[in-house]
Amino acid sequence: MFRVLRPRSHQGRAVVLMALMLLGTLALSACGSTAPDASSLIHDAQKAINSDTAFHFTMKLDHPGTGSAAGVSIDAADGDVLKPDKTKGTATVSQGGAAFEVQFIGIGSQQYVLTPLSPSWMQMNLGINLGQLLDPTTGVSAILGDLKNPQNVGDDTVLNDGDCWLVEGTVPSGALAPITGGDPSATAPIDTTVCIAKNLDAHGLRQPYQIILKGIATDGDTAKTTRTFTLTKFNESIDIEPPPQ
Repeated sequence: MFRVLRPRSHQGRAVVLMALMLLGTLALSACGSTAPDASSLIHDAQKAINSDTAFHFTMKLDHPGTGSAAGVSIDAADGDVLKPDKTKGTATVSQGGAAFEVQFIGIGSQQYVLTPLSPSWMQMNLGINLGQLLDPTTGVSAILGDLKNPQNVGDDTVLNDGDCWLVEGTVPSGALAPITGGDPSATAPIDTTVCIAKNLDAHGLRQPYQIILKGIATDGDTAKTTRTFTLTKFNESIDIEPPPQ
């Protein structure tokens, strides 16, 4: 006849309970970790972007509203930024109710566009300069610096770059003027969510993976207008030159 083996004493049962409690604690620790203070995360993201020499970006515009009566609206963009003020990529542009895809190159204040209707590059002012995204006074760093009342709101995963902490706050719409073409003196609050890397990169920096901006940043926007910037491929070697003549 088989016997059921039992702990020989209260001490044995206590050891078993302690082991189970320890395993439970380890399991909870593996499921997540506590986010650093929101202000500290924003500071880390600023430090990273100010140290970056290049990155790849995508920009998506949702709920665009009516658009500016006289201007050009960039509905989506995909390209590279090279410090201090160079950019290159493709964009979906709307003007006068028509949408078309263009190639663009920006070097300093000079902007060049190649449209489906043009056989060669031409200089054209799109109303915004995405090359300013790495400028500490007008780009991502400035937006982070203008974030008011930052608060931790959880975590997420962006594309293939890994997990990130989410920080929410507001920025004045004028702070976005260099990349939206809006009024630099405007003060309307724009709801802002920043996704900041949980893990440090090879240089010990905590990169900003994504910035989501919701609100009226320029003429024609609505309260639901949302611009999402996703940043990847930090500090990769890229070359941006003027277009062929």
